[in-house]
Amino acid sequence: MICVALIPARGGSKGIPRKNIKPFNSKPLIYWSIKIALESNKVDRVIVSTEDEEIADIARSFSAEVPFMRPKKYAMDNSSGLEPIMHALEKIPNINDLLILQPTSPLRRLEDIDGIFNQRSKFGADSAVSLTLSKKPCDLFFQLNNNMKVISSTDNLSIKPRQAYQKKFCLNGSLYLSTKKSILKNKSLVTSDTVGYIMPEEYSIDIDTSFDWMIAEFLMERLL
Repeated sequence: MICVALIPARGGSKGIPRKNIKPFNSKPLIYWSIKIALESNKVDRVIVSTEDEEIADIARSFSAEVPFMRPKKYAMDNSSGLEPIMHALEKIPNINDLLILQPTSPLRRLEDIDGIFNQRSKFGADSAVSLTLSKKPCDLFFQLNNNMKVISSTDNLSIKPRQAYQKKFCLNGSLYLSTKKSILKNKSLVTSDTVGYIMPEEYSIDIDTSFDWMIAEFLMERLL
């Protein structure tokens, strides 16, 4: 069984310019995902998918493979997350499992990679995703109309004590594991067969904003 860790890293980040190669705890952000993938005995190859030559050069300098360049049409702001994955599968012929590691989740641990493989195996599933416990129940999410009036996400709003709500989990963006066969068949990383692997909140930071960045650096200095 051949497992490829695929690290998608486009160059056009808007919220934090050049985010994937911006220094994070003295190393380019992408380094941390490459490092953990190379250390894992579950992974046979570590491949970076990018349209950006500078990112490609930096990835290679940390011993990741960049055997192909991603077409720019799959690296736009409105490109779906699945497009670079499908492109990569076309370019990597001999593969059984694909483990997606987003560079924006630098706090994942080796035990998390082992854990998601073990979880998938335990339940005999084709795919697994990493989750973290949602801090707020869906009932407490609102929209605002043009007059700044709050619109509830539920038809039966009832604000209850926190302990009274059923636990909900959200994708934390850190780990997506699937067989190649399942991805090609379902055109998705999440199906009705997908199982969840729960990660602690402190290791589940997905860097999207400068505030996320500050929190993630603070946690890495203290946790890893």
